[in-house]
Amino acid sequence: MKSKNESGRSMIEMLGVLAIIGVLQRLIELDGANFDENSYIVDADDIVKYHILENCQKVDGVAGLGDYGCKLPIGILEMDYGYVNKGYLAGAIVMSFTDAKSCIAFTSAGWEYAIPIEWFRNVGHGNSGHISISGATSGMIYDPNGDQPITKVSMSTIIQACNEDCEDGMCQLWIETY
Repeated sequence: MKSKNESGRSMIEMLGVLAIIGVLQRLIELDGANFDENSYIVDADDIVKYHILENCQKVDGVAGLGDYGCKLPIGILEMDYGYVNKGYLAGAIVMSFTDAKSCIAFTSAGWEYAIPIEWFRNVGHGNSGHISISGATSGMIYDPNGDQPITKVSMSTIIQACNEDCEDGMCQLWIETY
């Protein structure tokens, strides 16, 4: 058991990270499968229907993406993804945490490498994808297409954003691809 002064990640935090890596892998598979313009992932039922997660403890959504999210050991997973006529998936993955430690552990998992860069750079769609911590003034942690591109995720930025946003309770990691 870790004391308060020890650093590192708990087994539950690591399992949560692995679950989301599985979610991203499944989205990549859907991108090349029969997921078409009539397919959408907007709540917990769709997360199970499209085999993003095999089991989902349905809970009320907190990010405003759908009515329900899936409860994971480190927080609540919500998604809003659809097929865009240019041939790619677009939308948002939101992970809501109850504490800064889980936010930091999860956010530092290297999402900028796990998600295909093309998902962030869908030229001609009018927007660019990014990764941010909601509510934090320093919340933008990855934005390869912004006015001042952020292409390398900084651990100090992650820590600052998670600590700032989790001050009042729940904080959220947004992974948005357009």
